[in-house]
Amino acid sequence: AITATSDSSGKITFTNIPYGDYVLKETKAASNHEVCADIAFSLRDGNEAVADNALDLGKVNDDLKTGTISLTKTDGATPLAGAEFTLSREDGGFSTTATSDAQGNVSFTNVPYSDSAYTIHESKTPDDSIYFKMADITDIYLNDQNSDVTTDGQAYSLALGNQVDVPYGSITLSKTDEKGSPLADAEFQVLDVDGNVVQTNTTDAEGTITFANLPLEPTGETTYTLHESNAPADYGAAADQVVVLSNTVGGRNATASFSDDLKTGTISLTKVDSAAGDPLEGAEFTLYDSTGTNKVVGEDGNAITATSDSSGKITFTNIPYGDYVLKETTTPDGYLATKAIKVSLHEDNAAVVDGALDLGKVGDAPNTPLGVIAAALPQTGDIGYSSIGWLVLAAALAFGAAGLVRHKQSKK
Repeated sequence: AITATSDSSGKITFTNIPYGDYVLKETKAASNHEVCADIAFSLRDGNEAVADNALDLGKVNDDLKTGTISLTKTDGATPLAGAEFTLSREDGGFSTTATSDAQGNVSFTNVPYSDSAYTIHESKTPDDSIYFKMADITDIYLNDQNSDVTTDGQAYSLALGNQVDVPYGSITLSKTDEKGSPLADAEFQVLDVDGNVVQTNTTDAEGTITFANLPLEPTGETTYTLHESNAPADYGAAADQVVVLSNTVGGRNATASFSDDLKTGTISLTKVDSAAGDPLEGAEFTLYDSTGTNKVVGEDGNAITATSDSSGKITFTNIPYGDYVLKETTTPDGYLATKAIKVSLHEDNAAVVDGALDLGKVGDAPNTPLGVIAAALPQTGDIGYSSIGWLVLAAALAFGAAGLVRHKQSKK
Protein backbone atom coordinates (compact mmCIF):
# COMPACT_ATOMS: atom_id res chain seq x y z
CA ALA A 1 0.00 0.00 0.00
CA ILE A 2 1.17 3.47 -0.84
CA THR A 3 1.11 5.74 2.24
CA ALA A 4 2.17 9.25 3.15
CA THR A 5 2.14 11.27 6.37
CA SER A 6 1.49 14.96 6.86
CA ASP A 7 4.47 17.12 7.79
CA SER A 8 4.58 20.02 10.27
CA SER A 9 2.72 22.21 7.80
CA GLY A 10 0.04 19.54 7.29
CA LYS A 11 1.27 18.80 3.76
CA ILE A 12 0.89 15.27 2.34
CA THR A 13 2.39 14.31 -1.03
CA PHE A 14 2.13 11.09 -3.02
CA THR A 15 4.69 10.86 -5.87
CA ASN A 16 5.07 8.67 -8.96
CA ILE A 17 1.42 7.68 -8.95
CA PRO A 18 0.27 6.13 -12.24
CA TYR A 19 -2.63 7.91 -13.89
CA GLY A 20 -5.96 6.44 -12.95
CA ASP A 21 -8.92 6.63 -10.56
CA TYR A 22 -8.26 6.26 -6.85
CA VAL A 23 -9.73 6.57 -3.34
CA LEU A 24 -7.67 8.24 -0.63
CA LYS A 25 -8.30 6.91 2.88
CA GLU A 26 -6.97 8.48 6.08
CA THR A 27 -5.70 5.48 7.99
CA LYS A 28 -4.44 7.40 11.00
CA ALA A 29 -5.69 10.80 12.11
CA ALA A 30 -3.73 13.41 13.99
CA SER A 31 -3.82 13.14 17.78
CA ASN A 32 -7.28 13.77 19.29
CA HIS A 33 -8.90 13.98 15.83
CA GLU A 34 -11.27 11.84 13.78
CA VAL A 35 -10.16 10.44 10.40
CA CYS A 36 -11.65 12.34 7.51
CA ALA A 37 -14.09 10.86 5.01
CA ASP A 38 -12.71 8.94 2.03
CA ILE A 39 -11.66 11.11 -0.89
CA ALA A 40 -12.24 9.81 -4.44
CA PHE A 41 -10.15 11.46 -7.15
CA SER A 42 -9.15 11.05 -10.80
CA LEU A 43 -5.55 11.48 -11.92
CA ARG A 44 -6.10 11.70 -15.70
CA ASP A 45 -5.51 13.98 -18.64
CA GLY A 46 -9.18 14.79 -18.83
CA ASN A 47 -9.25 16.20 -15.30
CA GLU A 48 -8.82 19.94 -15.52
CA ALA A 49 -7.53 19.95 -11.93
CA VAL A 50 -4.46 18.01 -13.06
CA ALA A 51 -1.79 20.49 -14.09
CA ASP A 52 1.70 19.47 -15.11
CA ASN A 53 1.02 15.94 -13.88
CA ALA A 54 0.08 17.23 -10.41
CA LEU A 55 -3.27 17.12 -8.61
CA ASP A 56 -3.78 19.30 -5.51
CA LEU A 57 -6.81 18.18 -3.52
CA GLY A 58 -6.65 21.30 -1.32
CA LYS A 59 -7.35 21.39 2.38
CA VAL A 60 -8.89 18.35 4.00
CA ASN A 61 -10.13 18.86 7.55
CA ASP A 62 -9.92 16.39 10.43
CA ASP A 63 -12.62 17.01 13.03
CA LEU A 64 -11.62 17.23 16.69
CA LYS A 65 -12.98 14.30 18.63
CA THR A 66 -15.65 14.94 21.25
CA GLY A 67 -16.72 12.67 24.06
CA THR A 68 -18.74 12.30 27.24
CA ILE A 69 -17.48 12.66 30.80
CA SER A 70 -19.80 11.13 33.37
CA LEU A 71 -20.11 10.47 37.10
CA THR A 72 -22.71 9.27 39.58
CA LYS A 73 -23.59 11.42 42.58
CA THR A 74 -24.46 9.65 45.87
CA ASP A 75 -24.34 10.25 49.60
CA GLY A 76 -22.35 7.06 49.93
CA ALA A 77 -25.44 4.88 49.79
CA THR A 78 -28.26 6.61 47.91
CA PRO A 79 -28.25 8.39 44.51
CA LEU A 80 -28.64 12.15 44.81
CA ALA A 81 -30.61 14.18 42.29
CA GLY A 82 -30.28 17.92 41.77
CA ALA A 83 -26.54 18.34 42.31
CA GLU A 84 -25.18 20.98 39.93
CA PHE A 85 -21.71 20.78 38.38
CA THR A 86 -19.43 22.84 36.15
CA LEU A 87 -16.85 21.28 33.83
CA SER A 88 -14.10 23.68 32.77
CA ARG A 89 -10.81 23.34 30.92
CA GLU A 90 -7.66 24.77 32.44
CA ASP A 91 -6.76 26.70 29.29
CA GLY A 92 -10.14 28.45 29.45
CA GLY A 93 -11.18 27.09 26.06
CA PHE A 94 -14.27 25.19 27.19
CA SER A 95 -16.88 25.21 29.97
CA THR A 96 -20.27 23.55 30.43
CA THR A 97 -22.70 22.54 33.20
CA ALA A 98 -24.75 19.48 34.11
CA THR A 99 -27.15 18.38 36.87
CA SER A 100 -27.58 14.94 38.42
CA ASP A 101 -30.80 13.11 37.53
CA ALA A 102 -32.99 10.91 39.73
CA GLN A 103 -30.42 8.10 39.53
CA GLY A 104 -27.62 10.49 40.44
CA ASN A 105 -26.18 10.37 36.91
CA VAL A 106 -24.28 13.38 35.60
CA SER A 107 -23.19 13.57 31.95
CA PHE A 108 -21.16 16.22 30.17
CA THR A 109 -21.63 15.63 26.44
CA ASN A 110 -19.82 16.94 23.35
CA VAL A 111 -16.69 17.64 25.35
CA PRO A 112 -13.76 18.41 23.00
CA TYR A 113 -10.69 16.23 23.20
CA SER A 114 -7.75 18.20 24.56
CA ASP A 115 -4.30 17.84 26.02
CA SER A 116 -5.33 20.45 28.61
CA ALA A 117 -6.84 19.07 31.83
CA TYR A 118 -10.48 19.47 32.82
CA THR A 119 -11.84 20.19 36.32
CA ILE A 120 -15.29 19.36 37.71
CA HIS A 121 -16.62 21.66 40.43
CA GLU A 122 -19.82 21.00 42.37
CA SER A 123 -21.53 24.40 42.39
CA LYS A 124 -24.60 23.28 44.34
CA THR A 125 -25.35 20.22 46.44
CA PRO A 126 -28.77 18.52 46.31
CA ASP A 127 -29.63 20.27 49.57
CA ASP A 128 -27.13 22.92 50.63
CA SER A 129 -28.32 22.64 54.25
CA ILE A 130 -27.39 18.99 54.79
CA TYR A 131 -24.59 18.04 52.38
CA PHE A 132 -20.97 19.00 52.02
CA LYS A 133 -19.85 19.85 48.51
CA MET A 134 -17.39 17.30 47.26
CA ALA A 135 -13.84 18.40 46.55
CA ASP A 136 -13.12 19.46 42.98
CA ILE A 137 -12.11 16.65 40.63
CA THR A 138 -8.98 17.85 38.88
CA ASP A 139 -6.55 16.56 36.24
CA ILE A 140 -9.24 15.00 34.09
CA TYR A 141 -7.92 14.22 30.60
CA LEU A 142 -10.14 13.43 27.64
CA ASN A 143 -7.67 12.60 24.88
CA ASP A 144 -6.09 9.78 22.93
CA GLN A 145 -3.38 9.35 25.55
CA ASN A 146 -5.79 8.48 28.38
CA SER A 147 -6.32 4.74 28.41
CA ASP A 148 -9.39 5.14 30.66
CA VAL A 149 -11.32 6.65 27.75
CA THR A 150 -13.50 3.95 26.21
CA THR A 151 -14.51 3.83 22.54
CA ASP A 152 -17.68 2.48 20.99
CA GLY A 153 -17.37 3.28 17.32
CA GLN A 154 -17.02 7.03 17.35
CA ALA A 155 -18.52 7.40 20.84
CA TYR A 156 -15.87 8.26 23.41
CA SER A 157 -16.57 8.12 27.13
CA LEU A 158 -14.72 8.78 30.38
CA ALA A 159 -16.57 7.49 33.45
CA LEU A 160 -15.43 8.88 36.82
CA GLY A 161 -17.59 6.54 38.91
CA ASN A 162 -19.36 7.33 42.18
CA GLN A 163 -18.68 10.72 43.73
CA VAL A 164 -19.92 11.21 47.29
CA ASP A 165 -21.53 14.22 48.95
CA VAL A 166 -21.15 13.66 52.70
CA PRO A 167 -24.23 14.64 54.74
CA TYR A 168 -23.74 16.72 57.85
CA GLY A 169 -25.61 17.62 61.02
CA SER A 170 -25.32 19.93 64.02
CA ILE A 171 -25.33 19.93 67.81
CA THR A 172 -26.48 22.92 69.86
CA LEU A 173 -25.61 22.93 73.55
CA SER A 174 -26.62 25.21 76.41
CA LYS A 175 -24.52 25.88 79.49
CA THR A 176 -25.79 27.08 82.88
CA ASP A 177 -24.40 27.53 86.37
CA GLU A 178 -25.69 25.89 89.54
CA LYS A 179 -28.52 28.44 89.70
CA GLY A 180 -29.65 27.85 86.12
CA SER A 181 -28.22 31.12 84.79
CA PRO A 182 -26.42 31.12 81.40
CA LEU A 183 -22.69 30.54 81.73
CA ALA A 184 -20.31 32.09 79.20
CA ASP A 185 -16.68 31.20 78.39
CA ALA A 186 -17.04 27.43 78.76
CA GLU A 187 -14.89 25.73 76.11
CA PHE A 188 -16.20 22.52 74.56
CA GLN A 189 -14.82 20.03 72.07
CA VAL A 190 -16.64 17.63 69.77
CA LEU A 191 -14.82 14.30 69.64
CA ASP A 192 -15.35 11.50 67.13
CA VAL A 193 -15.48 7.82 68.07
CA ASP A 194 -11.67 7.64 67.97
CA GLY A 195 -11.28 10.59 70.34
CA ASN A 196 -10.12 13.00 67.65
CA VAL A 197 -11.14 16.64 68.06
CA VAL A 198 -13.60 17.55 65.29
CA GLN A 199 -14.48 21.07 66.45
CA THR A 200 -13.78 23.42 69.39
CA ASN A 201 -15.90 26.38 70.46
CA THR A 202 -16.78 28.52 73.51
CA THR A 203 -20.17 29.43 74.95
CA ASP A 204 -21.39 32.95 74.28
CA ALA A 205 -23.08 35.37 76.69
CA GLU A 206 -26.27 33.31 76.40
CA GLY A 207 -24.37 30.17 77.36
CA THR A 208 -24.87 28.51 73.96
CA ILE A 209 -22.76 26.96 71.20
CA THR A 210 -23.83 25.49 67.86
CA PHE A 211 -21.45 22.98 66.31
CA ALA A 212 -22.45 22.97 62.63
CA ASN A 213 -21.20 20.94 59.66
CA LEU A 214 -20.57 17.72 61.58
CA PRO A 215 -20.01 14.90 59.05
CA LEU A 216 -22.54 12.05 59.18
CA GLU A 217 -22.39 8.48 58.04
CA PRO A 218 -24.70 8.08 55.01
CA THR A 219 -26.46 5.19 56.74
CA GLY A 220 -26.78 4.20 60.37
CA GLU A 221 -25.74 6.37 63.29
CA THR A 222 -22.86 8.79 63.85
CA THR A 223 -21.66 9.13 67.44
CA TYR A 224 -19.99 12.21 68.87
CA THR A 225 -18.85 13.07 72.40
CA LEU A 226 -19.17 16.56 73.89
CA HIS A 227 -16.25 17.29 76.23
CA GLU A 228 -15.85 20.42 78.35
CA SER A 229 -12.16 21.11 77.81
CA ASN A 230 -11.96 24.34 79.81
CA ALA A 231 -14.52 25.42 82.42
CA PRO A 232 -15.10 29.09 83.33
CA ALA A 233 -13.11 30.46 86.27
CA ASP A 234 -14.18 29.06 89.67
CA TYR A 235 -16.26 26.29 88.08
CA GLY A 236 -15.68 22.58 87.71
CA ALA A 237 -16.05 20.96 84.29
CA ALA A 238 -19.20 18.95 83.58
CA ALA A 239 -19.12 15.27 82.68
CA ASP A 240 -18.89 14.26 79.00
CA GLN A 241 -22.07 13.61 77.06
CA VAL A 242 -22.54 11.28 74.08
CA VAL A 243 -24.73 12.52 71.21
CA VAL A 244 -25.96 10.27 68.39
CA LEU A 245 -26.91 11.72 64.98
CA SER A 246 -28.26 10.03 61.86
CA ASN A 247 -28.74 10.95 58.20
CA THR A 248 -32.51 11.09 58.53
CA VAL A 249 -35.11 13.81 58.79
CA GLY A 250 -35.07 14.82 62.44
CA GLY A 251 -31.89 12.88 63.12
CA ARG A 252 -29.32 15.30 61.72
CA ASN A 253 -29.61 17.87 64.53
CA ALA A 254 -29.46 17.45 68.30
CA THR A 255 -29.31 19.49 71.50
CA ALA A 256 -27.50 18.98 74.80
CA SER A 257 -27.59 20.75 78.18
CA PHE A 258 -24.76 21.12 80.67
CA SER A 259 -24.57 22.60 84.16
CA ASP A 260 -21.35 23.55 85.94
CA ASP A 261 -21.13 23.70 89.72
CA LEU A 262 -18.89 26.12 91.55
CA LYS A 263 -15.71 24.57 92.84
CA THR A 264 -15.55 24.17 96.60
CA GLY A 265 -12.62 24.92 98.84
CA THR A 266 -11.41 25.28 102.42
CA ILE A 267 -11.06 28.44 104.51
CA SER A 268 -8.94 28.23 107.66
CA LEU A 269 -7.42 30.49 110.31
CA THR A 270 -5.74 30.17 113.69
CA LYS A 271 -7.19 32.02 116.67
CA VAL A 272 -4.61 33.41 119.12
CA ASP A 273 -4.27 35.81 122.02
CA SER A 274 -3.25 39.06 120.31
CA ALA A 275 -0.84 39.92 123.13
CA ALA A 276 0.75 36.60 124.08
CA GLY A 277 0.21 34.74 120.80
CA ASP A 278 -1.20 31.69 122.58
CA PRO A 279 -3.87 29.65 120.75
CA LEU A 280 -7.45 30.29 121.83
CA GLU A 281 -10.03 27.54 121.96
CA GLY A 282 -13.77 28.14 121.69
CA ALA A 283 -13.86 31.11 119.30
CA GLU A 284 -16.82 30.70 116.95
CA PHE A 285 -16.86 32.27 113.49
CA THR A 286 -19.87 32.56 111.18
CA LEU A 287 -19.70 32.84 107.39
CA TYR A 288 -21.56 35.79 105.82
CA ASP A 289 -22.10 36.81 102.20
CA SER A 290 -19.91 39.47 100.61
CA THR A 291 -22.03 42.29 102.06
CA GLY A 292 -21.47 41.03 105.60
CA THR A 293 -25.21 41.20 106.33
CA ASN A 294 -26.58 37.78 105.40
CA LYS A 295 -25.45 34.52 106.93
CA VAL A 296 -24.48 31.81 104.49
CA VAL A 297 -26.49 28.65 105.08
CA GLY A 298 -25.44 25.10 104.32
CA GLU A 299 -27.38 22.27 102.74
CA ASP A 300 -29.03 21.61 106.11
CA GLY A 301 -30.48 25.14 106.12
CA ASN A 302 -28.38 26.26 109.09
CA ALA A 303 -25.81 29.04 109.18
CA ILE A 304 -22.28 27.86 108.42
CA THR A 305 -20.10 28.18 111.53
CA ALA A 306 -16.83 26.78 112.84
CA THR A 307 -15.19 26.84 116.28
CA SER A 308 -11.50 26.90 117.16
CA ASP A 309 -10.03 23.75 118.67
CA SER A 310 -7.35 23.50 121.36
CA SER A 311 -4.70 24.58 118.85
CA GLY A 312 -6.79 27.61 117.87
CA LYS A 313 -7.49 26.11 114.45
CA ILE A 314 -10.74 26.94 112.65
CA THR A 315 -11.62 25.27 109.35
CA PHE A 316 -14.55 25.77 106.99
CA THR A 317 -14.82 22.96 104.43
CA ASN A 318 -16.74 22.52 101.16
CA ILE A 319 -17.26 26.25 100.72
CA PRO A 320 -18.30 27.26 97.16
CA TYR A 321 -15.88 29.66 95.53
CA GLY A 322 -16.89 33.29 96.01
CA ASP A 323 -16.52 36.39 98.21
CA TYR A 324 -17.42 36.21 101.90
CA VAL A 325 -17.10 37.93 105.27
CA LEU A 326 -16.10 36.04 108.43
CA LYS A 327 -17.41 37.36 111.74
CA GLU A 328 -16.45 36.18 115.20
CA THR A 329 -19.85 35.53 116.73
CA THR A 330 -18.68 33.86 119.99
CA THR A 331 -15.44 34.80 121.76
CA PRO A 332 -13.46 32.84 124.32
CA ASP A 333 -14.12 33.97 127.91
CA GLY A 334 -12.30 37.17 128.74
CA TYR A 335 -11.64 38.26 125.15
CA LEU A 336 -13.02 40.77 122.70
CA ALA A 337 -14.12 39.76 119.20
CA THR A 338 -11.81 40.59 116.33
CA LYS A 339 -13.02 42.75 113.47
CA ALA A 340 -14.77 41.14 110.50
CA ILE A 341 -12.53 39.50 107.88
CA LYS A 342 -13.14 39.78 104.15
CA VAL A 343 -12.48 36.53 102.30
CA SER A 344 -11.84 36.00 98.57
CA LEU A 345 -12.00 32.31 97.62
CA HIS A 346 -11.27 32.43 93.88
CA GLU A 347 -8.95 30.77 91.39
CA ASP A 348 -7.31 34.10 90.58
CA ASN A 349 -6.38 34.68 94.24
CA ALA A 350 -2.75 33.63 94.57
CA ALA A 351 -3.34 32.87 98.26
CA VAL A 352 -5.69 30.03 97.28
CA VAL A 353 -3.54 26.93 96.87
CA ASP A 354 -5.14 23.67 95.75
CA GLY A 355 -8.53 25.00 96.79
CA ALA A 356 -7.38 26.01 100.28
CA LEU A 357 -7.18 29.55 101.69
CA ASP A 358 -5.28 29.96 104.99
CA LEU A 359 -5.92 33.35 106.63
CA GLY A 360 -3.12 32.80 109.14
CA LYS A 361 -3.22 33.92 112.77
CA VAL A 362 -6.08 36.15 113.91
CA GLY A 363 -5.76 37.69 117.39
CA ASP A 364 -8.36 38.41 120.08
CA ALA A 365 -7.54 41.14 122.61
CA PRO A 366 -8.10 40.42 126.35
CA ASN A 367 -11.26 42.03 127.72
CA THR A 368 -9.62 44.46 130.23
CA PRO A 369 -10.14 48.23 130.64
CA LEU A 370 -6.88 48.83 128.83
CA GLY A 371 -7.94 46.26 126.31
CA VAL A 372 -11.26 48.04 125.82
CA ILE A 373 -9.54 51.40 125.32
CA ALA A 374 -7.00 49.85 123.00
CA ALA A 375 -9.77 48.19 121.03
CA ALA A 376 -11.53 51.55 120.80
CA LEU A 377 -8.69 53.20 118.91
CA PRO A 378 -9.68 53.64 115.25
CA GLN A 379 -8.23 51.21 112.73
CA THR A 380 -8.37 51.50 108.96
CA GLY A 381 -11.17 49.32 107.63
CA ASP A 382 -12.29 48.33 111.20
CA ILE A 383 -15.97 47.38 111.22
CA GLY A 384 -15.88 46.04 114.81
CA TYR A 385 -15.89 48.13 117.98
CA SER A 386 -14.46 51.54 117.02
CA SER A 387 -17.66 53.49 117.79
CA ILE A 388 -18.11 51.84 121.21
CA GLY A 389 -14.44 52.38 122.01
CA TRP A 390 -14.64 56.09 121.33
CA LEU A 391 -17.70 56.38 123.59
CA VAL A 392 -15.84 54.62 126.40
CA LEU A 393 -12.80 56.85 125.92
CA ALA A 394 -14.96 59.99 125.88
CA ALA A 395 -16.72 58.89 129.07
CA ALA A 396 -13.38 58.29 130.80
CA LEU A 397 -12.10 61.73 129.83
CA ALA A 398 -15.34 63.36 130.97
CA PHE A 399 -15.14 61.54 134.30
CA GLY A 400 -11.53 62.71 134.77
CA ALA A 401 -12.43 66.31 133.95
CA ALA A 402 -15.31 66.30 136.44
CA GLY A 403 -13.00 64.98 139.17
CA LEU A 404 -10.49 67.76 138.49
CA VAL A 405 -13.21 70.42 138.83
CA ARG A 406 -14.38 69.00 142.17
CA HIS A 407 -10.79 68.93 143.41
CA LYS A 408 -10.31 72.65 142.63
CA GLN A 409 -13.62 73.56 144.26
CA SER A 410 -12.68 71.72 147.46
CA LYS A 411 -9.48 73.81 147.72
CA LYS A 412 -11.51 76.99 147.67
